[in-house]
Amino acid sequence: MKGWEIRKDRAAVDVDGGVWLFVEFEWRYVIEGTDGACGSAMSFDSFAVLPEGYAPYREVDLPGTVLLCRAAKVAHYQYPKQEKEIRR
Repeated sequence: MKGWEIRKDRAAVDVDGGVWLFVEFEWRYVIEGTDGACGSAMSFDSFAVLPEGYAPYREVDLPGTVLLCRAAKVAHYQYPKQEKEIRR
């Protein structure tokens, strides 16, 4: 899937298994802790569209996106009202 085909209310996984989240107005990727550091963080660099150099991407479904955003402590996504009612 091309980067521009991914919905901005979803997360994406690139060809190398990297996780991308649409945060505020741009795509950022999750950086894993390195050199003994634990945890992860969001990248400082950001992209208006997902870079083609990491394509193909796989779009993450809504529950997976919400889980990833909560894990990254990114509160940019809200369930639409009808989906909240379905989940109850």
